[in-house]
Formats: sequence, structure tokens, C-alpha cells
Amino acid sequence: MKSLLTYCFILLFGIPALFSQHNTWQQKADYNIAIDYNIQNDNYLGTESIQYINRSADALNKVYFHLYFNAFQPGSDMDVFVQNIPDPQRGLDWKLKYLTSSEIGKMQVEQVLQDSKITRINHLGTILEVDLAEPILPGSTCKLEVSFTAQTPVISRRAGRKNEEGIELTMSQWYPKLCVYNSNGWQLTPYIGREFHSDFGDYDVQIRIDSSFIVAAGSDSVSVKKDEKSNKNTWHFKSDNVIDFAWAADPDYQHYSVTTEDDITLHFYYQEAQNTENRWEKMSTPLKAIFPYINQRFGQYPYKSFHFIQAGDGGMEYPKSTFITGERSLGSLIGVSVHEIMHSWYQGVIATQENLYSWMDEGFASFASTEIKNYMRKENIYFKAIEENPYKIQYDNYTYLANSGYEEAMHTPSNFFFSNFAYNVASYQKGEIFLKQLEYVIGKDKLDLALLKYFEEWQFKHPTPEDFIHVAEKVSEIKLDWYLYFWTKTTHKIDYELTVKENNPDKTVIRILKKGKMPMPIDLLIEYKDGSDAVFIIPLDLMYGQKSTIYDSNEITLQAWPWTHSEYEIALNISINDIKSVRIDPSERLADISKLNNRWTHKD
Repeated sequence: MKSLLTYCFILLFGIPALFSQHNTWQQKADYNIAIDYNIQNDNYLGTESIQYINRSADALNKVYFHLYFNAFQPGSDMDVFVQNIPDPQRGLDWKLKYLTSSEIGKMQVEQVLQDSKITRINHLGTILEVDLAEPILPGSTCKLEVSFTAQTPVISRRAGRKNEEGIELTMSQWYPKLCVYNSNGWQLTPYIGREFHSDFGDYDVQIRIDSSFIVAAGSDSVSVKKDEKSNKNTWHFKSDNVIDFAWAADPDYQHYSVTTEDDITLHFYYQEAQNTENRWEKMSTPLKAIFPYINQRFGQYPYKSFHFIQAGDGGMEYPKSTFITGERSLGSLIGVSVHEIMHSWYQGVIATQENLYSWMDEGFASFASTEIKNYMRKENIYFKAIEENPYKIQYDNYTYLANSGYEEAMHTPSNFFFSNFAYNVASYQKGEIFLKQLEYVIGKDKLDLALLKYFEEWQFKHPTPEDFIHVAEKVSEIKLDWYLYFWTKTTHKIDYELTVKENNPDKTVIRILKKGKMPMPIDLLIEYKDGSDAVFIIPLDLMYGQKSTIYDSNEITLQAWPWTHSEYEIALNISINDIKSVRIDPSERLADISKLNNRWTHKD
């Protein structure tokens, strides 16, 4: 029997491993960028030299670049998009179309050389198409030399100049960036203000700018060279094995740093302001304290530094750094910083294809930040009030969306969501619930181990949802493809109804009706009038296994519920008068859209 079970397990869990190796190769792009910035008109000249390694099995006749700044123009894809969705962000629907020529963002590539040979280029909005002089053969390396001019937009949407808090320059997506070529071909996503995807590479960046400016960037190496004749400084940064490079600059930046127990240097760049009340100076203490916990819980941070930079609009993640608005309460500064820190794990290091799977970054980072803030409350690290259910608002927001009629499948590519409401809830709250509810399916200990193994196995590899699910399957010995499909590729809802009836004076029948289209395992708590209780665990047959649970009550595992069946019945040899209450999901991790029918209480 043991050998048969082992064989069945290999069939269930071993074979998918043969098909999850689609990310065994990825391209590499090393950048050497130099710009000369003119603060009088916010224009700059730039050159970049890229060593591009083609690790695919395909000969590449073309390459493509992102030119993000071209989105900040009247008539651009982003302009038209925000005018036609019901809930555009930050008034972009009217701001973009009224920008003047001196206010727009723009990026113009003058020339691309391939190993010193001239190529043919074609500007297509935020995408540049390059017809190569000769194919880049599999396994070969070529040198791409790009000359470009650019103008920083006046609107601060992740990038921009003179934002609402007075930061002069927020420079993200500021250079021609190679598009990703992977096993699904070129990833050519026009920019409309949502997500990004990039190859890993080494960055050597020189920024020549007015000497009054202090430049902040996510880099482990920085030096400054002064040019007295031109009254400009050249800031030189190096950052290895990252997916991007972003920087900000302002004459009034204050800077300080602290070092964590794990020898990671945390840098803080901010403007002193009357309404910040030294909050930026205070935020380092709790942030320093949580890094050891984060490394132990979610995986070891692989870089030497992290930079908190007052810039941008809200909070936005970049390698080794985050841009956040600074005029916040101390609690808000810490809260947004925790969330942005965790993007360094799921966007900066694991680096999924955000344009396709935004929930794998935003949702995972949100889950991790909720867990970290809960840990901070327990350890009395700044947050003092203990929350009974720190996930309640996430479940409430998802339930509201699910019942609104506006929900779209999480698997929808980021650009194709019809509304920001559907996009944001799917990416953040529903993405976070994906993990919290998976904890309900496989057990907390298994989810914790799966997240750690996922980071260890897939860092720097651009994994897919199937790659994460396969890790969770290996750890839990439970099949989970059904969960991934129903939760991410459909808008099917979870909705169970509970009834309790007396069959005869000594027998009680508990009936659970599956009203929604998404099947789930069920945890059922029965409280008896004598003060005892029990949790009945009903696995789903599609799991081909059962979770480890940690309920304090007596646990009783029942026969699996076939996913095709709409009802499940439990017959108890006990009078209904001996039962105090019956409840589905006592841990409140099941995202049932109508919880009012999930509980029965005896009416004395």
C-alpha cells in the first residue's frame, strides 16, 4: 500500500515539476547610463550603453524599449485611457490633456547602434521598435548604444517635477528601458500608469546636475565629483542584479542612516517641514527593529541597503528603495514604509510579471505587511493596539467588489481592467486574501514554509502563479491547481448556507449548501451547551489530502466533499437541544460573500 501511495503522490505532484521549468532562462541587460540635466527647463541629454545577453533559443531580429515619459502627453494612450474609465486617479483625466509643450513628458531616441552598426528605429508612443542590423543569436551578447533626449513631466505620477510636497525631481522610468523577451515572446505593454516588468541587470549611472541638488537613489555605491567651472556635480551610482534604477533630487534633502542587526543600512532622505514634526527622524527606530523578523519570516534580503525617499505621489517601490510622500503622521509613514519594504521581496527580488500578475506583487506585499504590523503590535513596536482581525477590512472590500457587479478576474492583465476600483481590489485585497485563504486551505505552518521556500527557490527568476502554487503543493502535499484557477481566473464566488434540523429527539442533521460556484474545504465549529466544542474538518476532494490545523477545539476530520456536489450532510447522534451553536469558518479566513447564513444558534 505504501508503494502505491508513493506512486500516486509522484503522479499528482512530481509530473507538474516537469512543466514548471519555463523560467529556467532569462535575458540579462547591464546598463551604463549618463545624463546631463538642465534644471532651468527640465530637459536632459542622455546616453546609455547596454550589454544584452540573449539566453533564449531564438534569434532576435528586433528589440524594443519602453519610453515611459511619452505617456505624459495630450492624446497619449494614458490620456485617452484615463478619460474613458469611470474612476481615473488623481484627476489625470483633465490634467493630461491640458499640458503645454513645456509641461509634458517626452523621450526621444536619436540613435541606436548595435555593435557600432546603425539600426532603424520607430517611435510607437511609449514603445520604441528597433530593427537590428543583424540578428542577436542564441547565447550571444551584443552592445546597444542609445542616444536620447527627454523632458520630465510636470505631473507627478510616480515620476515628475515639483510635486505637491515641493520635491524638485522624482525620476523613475526616466531612461529608455529594454522590454522583456521571455518564453512568451516580447512583453510590449504600453504604459498607462499601472505596472512594470524588467530584466535583471547591473546598473552604472552618472547624473550630472546643478551642484545645489542632493541626489537620492537605491544604490549600495555612490560618489560625487564636483565641476567648479560648470557649477555642476556628477553623481555616480552602481547597483548590481536589479530590475530598475530610480532616483530623486532636491536642494533641501536631509539625510541620515541607521544599520540593522542584519547589517543592512537604512537611508532616509526627506525635507524638513513644520507639519512633519520630526517624524522622519523617528521612523527609523521601528523600521530598524523589524528587519530581522522580516528576514527570518519571508527570506533574507539580498542587498546591503534600503532607501526611504520622500518623492513621488503616495508610495511606489523600486529596487533597494521606495518613493513615498512625506507629510504624513508617524503611523502612516511607518505603515506605508512597511508595505513598500516588502515590495523589495516580491517585486524587486522575485520580480513576477506585474503587467500580467499584479496581485502576485501587490497582494503578497500587502499580506506580508499585514503580518509584519501584527507582529509589531504583539512586540509593542510602535503600534500598540491589538487588532482582533487585522484582515477584516480586506475581506470586506473584496466582498463589496464581489457583490457590486464590477469584479473582473484577477488573471486580467493590469492594463485591461475596466476600472481602477476592480483593478485595485483585485491586486491588493483579493491578492492578499489569496494567501490568507490559502492558509485556511493548507494550514498556517505550511503557508509560512511555502512563502519562505518560494522566496528561496524563485528569487531573481520571474516566477508565475503556477510556480508559487507548485511550491505550496510540495510543502503541503495538497493539490492546489483548483484553488489557483477558481480564485484568480474566474469571478466565481464562495457562498455556503448552513441549516441545522432535528431528525428525531436523539439525532441532529447539519446540512451545508454550496450556493456559490467556487468549491472550498469547510471548517465547522460546533459548540455544545455543556461548554465543550469540536471542529469538523471537511476536506475538498480536489485537494487529495488534508491540512494540518491548529484549532484549540477537538478536531474531527470527515470524508472529503466532492466538488461536483452541492450539498454536504452531517448526522449527529445528539439532540438538537444539546447544541448551543454551529458555525462555518470559526477562524474567519473563508471569503464567503454572505456570512449571515453561515451560523446557526439554538433558540432556547
